[in-house]
Amino acid sequence: MADESKFQSELYIKALGKIEKLADPGSFSQIAAYVESDNVLAGFATVDTRPCYIYCQYGPVTTGHAVKIKRIYKMAVSMGVPVVAVLDSGGLNVEDGIEVLASYGEIFTTMADASGVIPQISLIYGKCMGANAIISGLSDFSFGLKDTKLFVQSPGTAEDIKSVGIDSFMSSSYHFNESGQLHFLYDNDEALSSGFKLFWGFIPSNNLEEAPILVGNDVESNMSPLSADMSAGEMIGALCDNGEFIEISAGYGSEVAAFFARFDGCTVLSLVSRGDISKAGIDKLIKLVAFSNAFNIPVVTLTNAKGFKTEVNDQKNAVSQIAALSYVFSNATVPKINIVVGDAVGLAGLVFNSKFIGADLVYAWPSAKLSLFTKEAAKVLGAPETEADYALKKGYVDEVIEPGDTRKYISRAIENLSTKRVSKHPKKHGSICF
Repeated sequence: MADESKFQSELYIKALGKIEKLADPGSFSQIAAYVESDNVLAGFATVDTRPCYIYCQYGPVTTGHAVKIKRIYKMAVSMGVPVVAVLDSGGLNVEDGIEVLASYGEIFTTMADASGVIPQISLIYGKCMGANAIISGLSDFSFGLKDTKLFVQSPGTAEDIKSVGIDSFMSSSYHFNESGQLHFLYDNDEALSSGFKLFWGFIPSNNLEEAPILVGNDVESNMSPLSADMSAGEMIGALCDNGEFIEISAGYGSEVAAFFARFDGCTVLSLVSRGDISKAGIDKLIKLVAFSNAFNIPVVTLTNAKGFKTEVNDQKNAVSQIAALSYVFSNATVPKINIVVGDAVGLAGLVFNSKFIGADLVYAWPSAKLSLFTKEAAKVLGAPETEADYALKKGYVDEVIEPGDTRKYISRAIENLSTKRVSKHPKKHGSICF
């Protein structure tokens, strides 16, 4: 007779409740429900009628974790559906000894193999510590709560860590604003569930499918007034279908705002640069463009890039970071559309999806400036500024457009580029590390 006692435990009931808040009512079906001492609840569900595999931890990580998680990954990859991990674990089961490290190794290898094939999403409800934190790091996107704690090294194991305090590198606010590991942060479970479901509607199920297409506004009727002085959110809200979007990593590298939005029903990664780009902003761009390229999501940039930040911390590793940013834009084969709404200056203007590194279509507002130097530096050096009309004659932009026509041009460009195909040189992968 199967032992059903674990189904009455408080931890199990809480874990099931978390899954049921995310999944469609009555859609969750467990896998290997009667396996003992695995401390993880896993199975198949639908979210807004779209299938996924989902698992939720409710105790220390054991060797049984890996067996169950590997199984759902195998099924998810074969079916082409995302995996959602609900992480809330105080660590590993020390009684398992080195075997638990082998289990983690199996989980990491499974996740690495699935990367770029199916979306992987982590929702962190409590503590996510030690090797378990790497599951979040290997995920494409991570959601967290205000009381989330995410760390590898425990604060009780090293004097240096004790001295700086837990909020310096373990808190949700740190990982949302400083490390960029948390892409979305919410006050409570209900807000997290709502945010996850909004996000869910923008992403495809796998790398061979398009994201869900929803009927949007008529292109000709959505021409809201636009100006370069608007906030990034205001600008995207005025341009996209029904003003509906979700901002990604809002607290990290905020001079580059990133959104999933729709144009004529199609999901687009929209990137808006505002001034000098920081080290965090570059990191954010690299990750999001790489994800979008893997999952066939067009990239639309609204450029007002004056340069890169000159603080010492931002200049450290600037060469490798800017090189990686150049690589990820150049390497992307999805439709790439750039609207120069302000300044496109120097190296920042070059690597931020310019025509020179592979943008398919580049448009510019009449007030746009494309130049080698900032306006102030150009005066000192006697260098000319390039007006939009001059850039048009040189072929650096495809057309100068009025701000009110921006949505129309983006929508047409996405439609025209929807069948884009690119053949690359035969190779295993590029060797630029990012």
